[in-house]
Amino acid sequence: MQPSGGSILTTLGVRTARFPRRLRGERLSLRLRSPADLWRLPPLTTPEFMEAVSARPLRFPSALSFWLRVRRTYPVCYVIERPEESMPLGFLGLYDIRPGESLFFSMGFFRPGDRRRGFGREALSILLGHVGSRGIVRTVRAEMPPDKHDSIALLRSMGFRKAAEEGGKVVMERGPLSGR
Repeated sequence: MQPSGGSILTTLGVRTARFPRRLRGERLSLRLRSPADLWRLPPLTTPEFMEAVSARPLRFPSALSFWLRVRRTYPVCYVIERPEESMPLGFLGLYDIRPGESLFFSMGFFRPGDRRRGFGREALSILLGHVGSRGIVRTVRAEMPPDKHDSIALLRSMGFRKAAEEGGKVVMERGPLSGR
């Protein structure tokens, strides 16, 4: 964690965390979302596309409504990119962030052809490496419907364990992460 030295938040005992604009891996990079991404999203928010990629299709009347939903849901959201492609592969959203303790993440890929190619594993490895080495959180969690067998298998293979099943969702967690 990179505390804001001498700030009023530190004086009040409030823990904060800074997430870098870009995290790089071998084949991918994670870049904090920006308003410029809005103009790249329209082909990815059509009803036909959303039905093709989601078991429970969400309807967004426009790319703007999709963008606003992402912005509201995930205080920190990374766009998953490959240097050689102009369209984003997907996103990795962080929420319920409790610096020094835990965070939840959600990951999604836009095109079915980008699934099962190791991109999710690499994106998650980049995130875990960063938050673990900086001591931003000790535990990382994800929640999903119990029928997402591939997602659960991926998380298990990366050291996550089933922590709970509540509200029709499975909560997977990994921790403690190694810190500095």
